[in-house]
Amino acid sequence: MQELLKRSCGGQLQSPPCPSPSKSSTKKSSSKSSRSNATDKTTVLTKAQWDSFEQKYQAMVPERKWLIDGIYVEDVIYKFAKTQLYEHAAHSFILDLGDPCWKTVFTTSQLQAIEQQNALPVPALPEHLNDFFSRFKELTDINEIHHVADHAHFDVVSQFDADWAKRCILDTVSAYRWSVMARLASRGKERDMLRLWRAIDDCFDDLGVEVQRSDQQSAASSARHNEESCAADGSIKQKVHGVKPDLIIARNMLEFASAEHDYLNEAGVGAKELVEKLVKLPKNMKDMMLSLAAEMGNDEAGIRSLRIVGFSHTHLRVNTSVMDVPAGYTCRIKHFEEIRIPCELRNFYNTYIKFLKQVYRLKHIIKATIEAVENSPAGTDDEEEGFVSVLAKKQRKLIIPSALNYIEPPTVVPQKRNREDDEQDSSNNN
Repeated sequence: MQELLKRSCGGQLQSPPCPSPSKSSTKKSSSKSSRSNATDKTTVLTKAQWDSFEQKYQAMVPERKWLIDGIYVEDVIYKFAKTQLYEHAAHSFILDLGDPCWKTVFTTSQLQAIEQQNALPVPALPEHLNDFFSRFKELTDINEIHHVADHAHFDVVSQFDADWAKRCILDTVSAYRWSVMARLASRGKERDMLRLWRAIDDCFDDLGVEVQRSDQQSAASSARHNEESCAADGSIKQKVHGVKPDLIIARNMLEFASAEHDYLNEAGVGAKELVEKLVKLPKNMKDMMLSLAAEMGNDEAGIRSLRIVGFSHTHLRVNTSVMDVPAGYTCRIKHFEEIRIPCELRNFYNTYIKFLKQVYRLKHIIKATIEAVENSPAGTDDEEEGFVSVLAKKQRKLIIPSALNYIEPPTVVPQKRNREDDEQDSSNNN
């Protein structure tokens, strides 16, 4: 917990990493999935993890790294990650611009260049939806807010997003009227809080996607956790379960968004929230990014068009983020402004309406990514069809290193002793 608070305040560890595994990081889990789903702490990296991190860095082609102001971004991330004893998103070559630590690593001009590199535009609201939202700008009375929403009429097909917004507003106003929001804030449990965040789920109805909140294992995460299932000696390792995010948005068995959810209000410094927001969610987003990249044949131009969305909603707060790969091998995360929904009706336009605007924009970011993947030639070319070559066409493809895995230390299996060994030991002792 102390390490997480230190990181969230931008502090760095100055001591070099210890390569030897710690007791807490090498203790064997009683469950196959517990090691990949623990969300209340970070662990000291094992020697095997450091070796894997080093291997992924050394595999990068220098000329294909992200060059900014004469320095390679991946080199800076690598040097910073080497100072971190506990797992950090940097160990997965994820550059989270919401993490204050990077302000002590990059200069202001470098951070500006990183933020602006190949920045894809944020979707704008259509005129009819923007006009609808603007009607609530000066309203404070609950009856007036209900009246404006109730008397708005939209085509349920061609104006689906506006109709969705209307339905969300009416449901939320009703929750305020009967003090449901206040009860949720004071003693609501995790499933109770979903009444507020259900607007996220309902927004995607017209896209033909699956919005899963059923403790579903992320397929992209499972692929990473089992990427080295074939051991060097030829044996097949036992399958490791991937993470189970609190929400997955998928289409045609491909995943485009992930979310972590908690009902406790710990002012943004709770260990579970920090681990999920700083490590677990970014890694799961990268898993999804690599899965989509593979679907596109790891075509570099296609990868630059991809964006993965992440939601972190805790109690009455929501943080949303978008991951992309603007240059080089680095996955960049940019954040929208945190939104806090009050437990009593107050400043409705700048809280709940702002939340709906944000959800709309994120929905259409996901929609653009879906279209990019489905319209991709999937790495095909004009050459004659035939067997797949074992040598990748490096000039067209970009292989992004996967996120850091938990690598369980090898277990020492005691050898069985036979009678001759026992007799030999007995004679030696005599």
